[in-house]
Amino acid sequence: MTLLIFKYWKKDYWLNDTRQVNLYDSTGSRILHLQKRWIDSIWVNERQIECFYSSLGDMTSYLSEDWNGSEWVNSFRRTNTYDSNFVLTSSLFQNWGNNDWTGFTWRDSYNYDLNGNEILLFREILNENKWEKVDRFIYEYDKKENKVSYLYEVWSSGVWLSSFRYTLTYDNSRNLVFSLKETWESIKWINSNQTIYSYNSNEDLSFARNERWSSNNWTLSNGSMAIYDASRNGRSYFGSRTMRVYYASLTDIEDEEMQVEGYSLSQNYPNPFNPSTTISYQIPKDSFVNLTIYNFLGQTVSTLVNEYQETGKFNVIFNASNLPSGIYFYSIRTDENTYVKKMILLK
Repeated sequence: MTLLIFKYWKKDYWLNDTRQVNLYDSTGSRILHLQKRWIDSIWVNERQIECFYSSLGDMTSYLSEDWNGSEWVNSFRRTNTYDSNFVLTSSLFQNWGNNDWTGFTWRDSYNYDLNGNEILLFREILNENKWEKVDRFIYEYDKKENKVSYLYEVWSSGVWLSSFRYTLTYDNSRNLVFSLKETWESIKWINSNQTIYSYNSNEDLSFARNERWSSNNWTLSNGSMAIYDASRNGRSYFGSRTMRVYYASLTDIEDEEMQVEGYSLSQNYPNPFNPSTTISYQIPKDSFVNLTIYNFLGQTVSTLVNEYQETGKFNVIFNASNLPSGIYFYSIRTDENTYVKKMILLK
C-alpha cells in the first residue's frame, strides 16, 4: 500500500488538498486507487479506480467510480485488447450515461516498431454506432530508441491535417537537452516554443529555459518544463521562464509522496472567484491534454490547454475578467479519462 497526500500553500501555511491510497496485489500490480478530498477538516471520498488483470499480469480493464455522498457510482471505464504476443493493440474508453455505458465513447489503436516502441496512436469516437476518425500521433525514434519527434494530426473532411509537432534532441547519455514545438500554418511549419535543458555532473537536471517565438525572435516565456533525475524517475512539470534545480538529501520523507499516481482534476481555487482562479491537475503518464471552459449552456468559453504533456502536476490560471457572473464548467480530457467540475464566477 502507498499513501500520498497533496497540499497547497496558502499565505504562510500548508493546507490539505487530496489524499490517495493505492493497494497492490502480490505481483506489485495496483488493484485499487482511492482518492479523498479535504473538506471541512475531514477526508471525504471522491473517486476510486479498480484495476483488473489477466493471468499473465496484463491489465485488461479498469473501472472509475465517483462518490455521490452515500455510495460509489459508475463514471468511466477502459478495456484493453492484446494480440497473441501480449502486446497492447487497442483500448476502449466509455463514460457512464443514462444508467448504462452509452456515454461518450472512443477507442485508441496502437502500432509499434520492431523494438516495441510505439510509433502510432490512432483515435476514433463512436457517433451513432459508427466509428469516426478523430486524431493521431506519429512517433519517431533514433538508434538509441530515444523518441526524437512526434507529429499530431487531426482528421478533417476526409484528410489528415497537421496540427503541431515536437522535435527532441538528447546528449550522449540520453538526457533530453532540447525540445522544439512547431505549429502548421497554411503551407509551412512555424516556430512556437522551445525548451533548453542543462545537467550537472551527476546527470541530474540543473537548469532549464523556455522561450517563445515572437516577431522572428526567441524571447523568454512561461512554459512547462520537465524535471527528472538521470534514471528518469520523479518526473514532473513546472511552469516558468527559467528554472534552476538544486538537490539535497532528505530524510523521513517517503518516496511515494513525491510520485504522481493516477489522474486527478482538483477543484479550482478560489471558488467562487473573481476574476481569476487556479485549476490544478495531474497525469500519471505522457498524454495529450485538453482543458476547456464551458458556460452553463455548454458553449466553449476558453481553451486553456490543448497539447501533448508529459507526466506531472500542473497549475493553470483562468482569467474570467471578460465574462459575466455565473456557473461555469471546466473539463479535462486525456488519452484515458475525461473529468468535469463546476466553478462559480461571482463579480
